Amino acid sequence: MKNEEQAPVEETPVKPAPATLAADDSDVENALDFLKENGVAIVVGAAMVVAAFVGYSAWQSSKETREQTASSMLANAQSAPQLQEIVANYGDTKAGPMAKLSLAAAYFDQGQYDLARQTFQQFETDHANHPMVAIAVLGNAQVLEAVGNTPEALAAYDQFIGRFPTHFQLPSATFGKARVLESMGRFDDARAVYEDFIAANPESRWISRAETGLEFVGKQQRAQGSTPAPATTTLAPIAPASETP
Repeated sequence: MKNEEQAPVEETPVKPAPATLAADDSDVENALDFLKENGVAIVVGAAMVVAAFVGYSAWQSSKETREQTASSMLANAQSAPQLQEIVANYGDTKAGPMAKLSLAAAYFDQGQYDLARQTFQQFETDHANHPMVAIAVLGNAQVLEAVGNTPEALAAYDQFIGRFPTHFQLPSATFGKARVLESMGRFDDARAVYEDFIAANPESRWISRAETGLEFVGKQQRAQGSTPAPATTTLAPIAPASETP
């Protein structure tokens, strides 16, 4: 993703143990559940239970191998095509959603904004409860800002601020909102955003960034012959921000 000045944004895998016939009660129950879920008739008898356990173990081992393969591919991915391969072939693994999010960011960095927005939105739709969904929401806002769609970008930043008021990327969204307001010529509103942030986060490491933004707004106003006015209203409540710049 872009930095704030631009656009605005292991545990070592454990090798699965080989299948064994020394099954405990829980392994046998898992094997039987596997048969039920896959529509296989269950025949009472030790031979059937053993066969079921071997089949279940092979399936489980295969599943774990896919997870390891996908994680390894994601760790080594250095291009959009490599990320696309993970999304296409390992989308059902734990690495799948992260590959999709990384792919959206790669599209953004390459200036492929339509693909970036489409991928961010797809992530939101497919992984609405994922811990990283906030990053997709922010990414979508940054795409809208990058293409100059200021009304929708402003709404998208407000959406992030409203949905994720304690997220560590709250300052990114806040400053993105201020930038959009600046580009719309709404300098007093942009000033209010920076001033509200400073007031709500006096000890934040982001203060210098907010002060720089405030100074820039003042220069813009003076260049256009208007007098910077103190903010009289608060556009949206800003919660104390995370200390991670």
